[in-house]
Amino acid sequence: MASAAGTAFSPLLLASADETLKAAAAQAGLLYGSPLFPQDFRNPDLLRLYAEQTSIITVPVYMRKTERERGQFDFSVADRVSGFARNHDIKIRGHALVYGNATPEWVSAVPREQAEKVLVNHVRTLVSRYAGQMQSWDVVNEAIDQHSDQPNSLRQTVWLDLLGPDYIELAFRTAAEADPKAILTYNDFGIEGDSPDQDRKRNAILHMIEHLKKKDVPIGAMGIQSHIGPQWNGTKLAGFLDEIQKMGLQIYITELDVRDKDLPANIADRDRAVADTYRRYLDAVLQNSAVEAVLTWGLYDGDSWLQEHQSRSDGLPIRPLPFDEDLRPKPVVKAMIQAFQSRRS
Repeated sequence: MASAAGTAFSPLLLASADETLKAAAAQAGLLYGSPLFPQDFRNPDLLRLYAEQTSIITVPVYMRKTERERGQFDFSVADRVSGFARNHDIKIRGHALVYGNATPEWVSAVPREQAEKVLVNHVRTLVSRYAGQMQSWDVVNEAIDQHSDQPNSLRQTVWLDLLGPDYIELAFRTAAEADPKAILTYNDFGIEGDSPDQDRKRNAILHMIEHLKKKDVPIGAMGIQSHIGPQWNGTKLAGFLDEIQKMGLQIYITELDVRDKDLPANIADRDRAVADTYRRYLDAVLQNSAVEAVLTWGLYDGDSWLQEHQSRSDGLPIRPLPFDEDLRPKPVVKAMIQAFQSRRS
């Protein structure tokens, strides 16, 4: 991996700016980006890669990190990431204000009659702090579970327990009051494939958004995480995107990566398969004009969450992202640029 001092740069970094992911996306009317993680600040070469390749960066603001104790906020990570983005003229989006799996344990002990105040204070405090800076927010993340026995397939979370289904509306309205200009997004996973399970989840999400829109809840975008495998086949995804577009929402691909844990060990073969999957996926989703942004969940393999959660049985490092652990561009970069160029044409 490139050292913190850093002397070797990716060949792509030395090429024309027109050959970057950022430039290719812009020419197609898109934003391209990735989250910037706290550990990335230890590597100036990586920061340079972000500056050259991204036009939007995701800022992590999980409640378990920003409000570990009630009313005690820690903005240090979010401030550092958002500051880097502003200094490099990169747009920023916050992820995620209300996310059941990233809620600190203390929330479970909040008396039911105080729960609304806690949620409102958390959302208002964060959104107000970055008002006018955030291009968009993932306001609610992963609220649907197609296997749930709750009405409308709502995922069982502490917020559903404390506030019932209205916590979703409350979060969006609070965020809109704190920053009326930010694009407010609902974000979810497991809706890119063709299985009956994913059909049920897509239908539940459409029902939820339709319900929110009828109540004039200020939801402006649908975020699709897109953690996919090399066998991805999403013939039904286009119809879902069309329905989202008909409801007047923008579409963001928020967390794209491709699992390679079951692909052959040979790096060249693996990289080609991963790049092909990126290309097929992007060719499919970019047909929809409501898609405004494509973000991979990490810029280089060293940051991938799949290193821990989807590791290979042969012990080899995984390679799911555009740049490798030495910050060198992989075939994914060319595949993404070609997909962006195809949309432009």
